[in-house]
Amino acid sequence: MWLRLTILRKIVAAKAIVATVVMFAALPSHASGLQLWLLSAASKRYLASKLVTEPLRFQSKTSSFSFCTLVSKPSLYQEKIVRTRAILVAGYEQYFLYSPECSSQDKLVWAEHDPRGESNPSINKQLESLLRVRSPNEQAGRAQVSLIGRLIAPGLKRFGHLDQFRMKFVITSVEDAKPVSPKTAWPSIDSSDTSADRMVREINKEFILHVAGAPSYAVIPSELLANKFRFIDIDRKVKSRSDFLATTFTPYSGLIHDKEIEVRLRGDSAVVTGLIVKSADDSGDKRYGYSVQYVRSDGKWQIVTAQLRKQ
Repeated sequence: MWLRLTILRKIVAAKAIVATVVMFAALPSHASGLQLWLLSAASKRYLASKLVTEPLRFQSKTSSFSFCTLVSKPSLYQEKIVRTRAILVAGYEQYFLYSPECSSQDKLVWAEHDPRGESNPSINKQLESLLRVRSPNEQAGRAQVSLIGRLIAPGLKRFGHLDQFRMKFVITSVEDAKPVSPKTAWPSIDSSDTSADRMVREINKEFILHVAGAPSYAVIPSELLANKFRFIDIDRKVKSRSDFLATTFTPYSGLIHDKEIEVRLRGDSAVVTGLIVKSADDSGDKRYGYSVQYVRSDGKWQIVTAQLRKQ
């Protein structure tokens, strides 16, 4: 009997895999990320049902919170299953949640779907239809959604394209999807000033983690440094652009925090100050203040000078 059950399970699993391959092959080359996720999730649920495995379930009494409450105090809801309402935006390399009531850059949340999650097929179809309608100005679609999922609060890791997002929401169920009024404001990152702020912060993060010795940032793109770039290290030694690019910073395997970041923008120039905290056990035993000056030329931001000092 045991042998028969084992053989039966393998046959069913093989059929499910074949069916999934056939369905993926039938998709058009321009299939959206949401389509691929829905198909993947459907195939996994099919296999799970045939093998009599336990699907992911959620309590009907899941606590509800406003989106702005979640993102304003994320540490209180870290990894907890919650229900919320927000606007889901889907565009090129963008898939995130926001609320017009709190739409600054640090309140936007990268969105991902839990492959074990379950949503009503008709709601999934409605959501896909809504997100397919793109705004000509924003090059993205959006939908008002009611969701169940878990929030990943800010930490060392950032999420989404170019690590733009401090938080992530893992969607386990989409309960409702409705159109968004054209009058509803888009996130404020679309304004020119905040776009510049975001770009400077992204470059600054890459530069600072490189200097701090983060293994995944061992190489710094040379185009980020202006021709007259100068770097002043903690011993007050000055390095030129070529000297800096030839420098190998010792890889650091402990924790690295980039804190107290302040960006001051003025036209085509910017200054970023902050604090690097390095420690093997989060005790913060190594602290370095920094100041980085940027200029924008031909639409591109580059670093002109950078200084590192012990605290």
